[in-house]
Amino acid sequence: MRPAGIFLLLPALLLAPAACNQPVARPDDSLAAANRKEEAENSPFRWRALRTSRGDAILVRVLADNLPNAATRFTPEQQQQMFAALARLEAAKGRPAPETINVKALADGRELWLLKTLGPDGVAYPIAITPAENGALNVRIEDPVLYQK
Repeated sequence: MRPAGIFLLLPALLLAPAACNQPVARPDDSLAAANRKEEAENSPFRWRALRTSRGDAILVRVLADNLPNAATRFTPEQQQQMFAALARLEAAKGRPAPETINVKALADGRELWLLKTLGPDGVAYPIAITPAENGALNVRIEDPVLYQK
């Protein structure tokens, strides 16, 4: 009879001291790294650490502070059509009918439509708008992003 457990345990014991000497990432370092990544990608979102009732920290996605409000490039009729399309997308995800609360301008020319929802989360839809050859607009609604209000 061979003691197989010893062979499995031995590598773990040999590697354990090496793991103990590794620097432990601090939450502040993780938060700063996550935000640097968002900035590098020109994301309209940032991460913020929130303390839980147990004293732990969790990262939540929030809107960047420096996003300017913007008038949408849609006509009032197109705005109604866009909002109806967003309401259908929200319904398909099982979320209640939203209200538009704001439009933000993104540095790359997209619009960020912010929807008012129930609860602590907001929903943001990045919308790319480019002119078409016939004078109309090409519109691409990107995947929604949940963020904490």
